[in-house]
Amino acid sequence: MKIVFFLLLFLTSGLIFSQEEAPKKKEKNRWQQRYSGGKGTFYLRYGWNRSAYTKSDISFYGPGYSFTVHDAVGIDSPSKFSFKTYFSPKTWSIPQFSCKIGYYFADNWVISVGWDHMKYVLDDGRYNFTGVIDSSAYADWAGVYDNDPLDVKYEIFHYENTDGLNYARVEIHRADQWWREKKGIVAFNTLFGFSTGMVITRNDFGLGALPHKNDFAVSGWGMSLHAAVRVDFINFLFLQYNFGGGLIHLPKVNTDTGKPHYARQVFLYGEMDFAFGAFWYITKINRVPAKHIR
Repeated sequence: MKIVFFLLLFLTSGLIFSQEEAPKKKEKNRWQQRYSGGKGTFYLRYGWNRSAYTKSDISFYGPGYSFTVHDAVGIDSPSKFSFKTYFSPKTWSIPQFSCKIGYYFADNWVISVGWDHMKYVLDDGRYNFTGVIDSSAYADWAGVYDNDPLDVKYEIFHYENTDGLNYARVEIHRADQWWREKKGIVAFNTLFGFSTGMVITRNDFGLGALPHKNDFAVSGWGMSLHAAVRVDFINFLFLQYNFGGGLIHLPKVNTDTGKPHYARQVFLYGEMDFAFGAFWYITKINRVPAKHIR
């Protein structure tokens, strides 16, 4: 009987000892408790873009002129880099930039609103003109044109949206996380989406002695597709490289404030931008998927 008693005492003591010595479950770091691609995630990003445009016909209308420039070449106008220009609160809006705020309304699905501040400048060159220019508009070019060539130089004829070919858009996109470091420190994602929205311009136009500078106005609309790669850091910061492209339709670009001068144009565009950003979370909604829990 004593042998049985001491045997039970030994086994019980061993069980208690093993329970006391069992390692405690290690608490997850804060960034391991969040999932950047999950419902309840907000994000904000900001970066700088470059853009390219297809050739297009631009039609100009106003008192004393009505003509079309065929196969016009448009280029962007990036600002020369300087820390002051790109980061000063007074000048940050001068460079070509892109910004966006978004929300994951479901796992892997995002709705966002963004502002792409692109620039469009009619490049100098030899273009064919069709239409009428009266001497009251520009005497040196007065005449009737039927697909006739003219040499365009900035000093005598210019058309630009350097204060902004601004694409204010709403986007729906899908984000997929393909790899996540086991501690959640780094993750790799891809994004694909569709956008549509308004195009807001502030146009500079000049024809001979007719220089005009317009106020900001809604000039048309756009629609576009987008793709991106994103690297997350500790589920709170990220770097993102974006590609996009689509259609810009500008039925009425005001080329002189308060006067009946305007232009029409339709073209395709391509854009790429590099951005940085941050996440924040609705804690009660956001959860890490089982496949990422280790």
